[in-house]
Amino acid sequence: MNAALALLALATLGSAAAAMMGRNLLRSIFMLAVSWAGVAAFYMWADAQFLAFAQVLIYLGAISMVALFAVLLTRQSREDPPPEAARGRAVLAVLAAA
Repeated sequence: MNAALALLALATLGSAAAAMMGRNLLRSIFMLAVSWAGVAAFYMWADAQFLAFAQVLIYLGAISMVALFAVLLTRQSREDPPPEAARGRAVLAVLAAA
């Protein structure tokens, strides 16, 4: 059971990190949805079915779709950030996680 919990934690944190460091905004939103599903799985593991249901319904269903529609409706063509900016974001992400 502890190995499954560790694997779930690794998948949740990995998808959250991928969402934060992703360059493609659509993939980042989908990775964020995966991390929210991981949080719902933690609620199921903790025997809190109502919280898991609320997590899936509110965050996975509503918030993810609102973010997805906002990105698709306001998408502008702009160039990717320079590599220095991406490196700076990665350093800030590691500092924020610490």
